[in-house]
Amino acid sequence: MTQKFRLTMAQLNATVGDLAGNAAQALEAWTAAKVAGADMVMLPEMFVTGYQVQDLVLKPAFTRDAMAQIQTLAQSCAEGPAMGIGGPFRDESGLYNAYYVLAGGQIQTVIKKHILPNDDVFDEKRLYQSADISGPYLVGDLRIGTPICEDAWHSDVPEALAESGAEVLFVPNGSPYARGKMDVRMAHMVARVVETGLPLVYVNMVGGQDDQVFDGGSFVLNPGGALALSLPMFENCLAHVDFELTDQGWQAAAGTLAHWPDAFEQDYRAMVLSLRDYMRKTGFSSALLGLRVELTRPLLPRLPPMRWGRKMCIASCCPRSLPAKRRFRMPPLWRKRWARLCKPCPLPAHKRRSPTVWRRFLPAGLRI
Repeated sequence: MTQKFRLTMAQLNATVGDLAGNAAQALEAWTAAKVAGADMVMLPEMFVTGYQVQDLVLKPAFTRDAMAQIQTLAQSCAEGPAMGIGGPFRDESGLYNAYYVLAGGQIQTVIKKHILPNDDVFDEKRLYQSADISGPYLVGDLRIGTPICEDAWHSDVPEALAESGAEVLFVPNGSPYARGKMDVRMAHMVARVVETGLPLVYVNMVGGQDDQVFDGGSFVLNPGGALALSLPMFENCLAHVDFELTDQGWQAAAGTLAHWPDAFEQDYRAMVLSLRDYMRKTGFSSALLGLRVELTRPLLPRLPPMRWGRKMCIASCCPRSLPAKRRFRMPPLWRKRWARLCKPCPLPAHKRRSPTVWRRFLPAGLRI
């Protein structure tokens, strides 16, 4: 009888610090995986805490609560598929960026990140210890290797896992968006597949968090680098992928290839998602926006009000360089899609800095 393995890929949006909310999302994904008959559900890097967690992870109580939340998840997922979920791990040797494999009501395996990124938006060497390379682990009959994010951007960890008997590579990620980033990711992951001869699953986080936005775009590669399945960018998504053992090793069945937008649409969707999640995750109920109509008019009808809801936007228009006869004329579409309150601001620049001046543009009862 042919050996098969079904994986549920959970490309989801975590919130930094919301341990209970993130765990609830993970449990919901696990339930969907169980209904679909999956053997395992795979979530992104550091999902239980949200990412990047930054100095919050240095608080012992926070890390302790995160680890306890994962233990509770393990107990809740005793009857059904295994779960892979990212979170912090602390013991007497130090603090680690880790990936937990939960099965049978307990924590089966803890994989610790080996290569810590320390450039661009990352400073993980300040926060975590670098661990020795973890070996493969079994889920059912499948021997899985899990390089965590940066571990898969270099050849050392995947090659060590392949040499140790891994049959597939499952790579959890918290990889933030930048223009052209998807091409860079794909090039690195294809290189790992070619070097190891193993299929690879890349699951990325999605959503805005503080000054970063994660774009999803998870995918599956077969040996040789062929794209077997891809998930949408900038969207929460669950997808199931079936692996089958062949004479050439494990192969992923062909699935849906999502449309990935061009660079300009990706930039636009990154702006929308990051603004929306910033408002939602910080709990802000409204925003006062100072706008230069002549510079921002192409995007005015399309950005925040559509995504936040009109009740959350209060716009104050501050044009300076338009001719006087056009200075405070607002396009009907601008007025329609924007805001319950939109007033021109005929003030010199030096007066716009004062909160007292801005209060007259706010609805009754709203203060700054």
